[in-house]
Amino acid sequence: GYYESSSCEPHGTRTPRSPSRAARGSSDVFRVVGDSVQLEINGSVSEFDEFFWVFSGSVPVLKYYKQYKDIKPSPRYKDRVEFIEETCSLTLKNLQKTDNGLYEVKASNTEKTTTLCAHRLPVLDAVSPPAGGSVCLVKTGLYSNILITNHIRERRNKSSSSVIMVWSKKSV
Repeated sequence: GYYESSSCEPHGTRTPRSPSRAARGSSDVFRVVGDSVQLEINGSVSEFDEFFWVFSGSVPVLKYYKQYKDIKPSPRYKDRVEFIEETCSLTLKNLQKTDNGLYEVKASNTEKTTTLCAHRLPVLDAVSPPAGGSVCLVKTGLYSNILITNHIRERRNKSSSSVIMVWSKKSV
């Protein structure tokens, strides 16, 4: 199952040059195809020796062995993943629709293995904004909204109007 942990903090980018950050403590991270996202663990990771990022409960993403400073990304993610040793956070680059799903980080030491954090990552198709318009992805409560605003200017009377379309789907 999926759970939300206040020790998780996702960050993301719409492009490599324009960082975006999701709400503190949130486990839902919405991104579009081609974006990057950084999945972090807030809190201490010092008591653990090994870290395993997994996708959909069992698909390996990356393994890290602290004692040897050995980082092993799986072949599926090899060229699209970065790992920050100090925080054990994971950055996924060039997101694809197949990256849509649950990401968990499991940590272990000589005494235990535990799931430290989980992030649910819906990957959406990119939406091109209308000419002169903008696209904004908004997450509020149980609803996810995509707002598309198009500013239309008529040359004759130079008047301005806006068209706002709202799509809502209840999150699972």
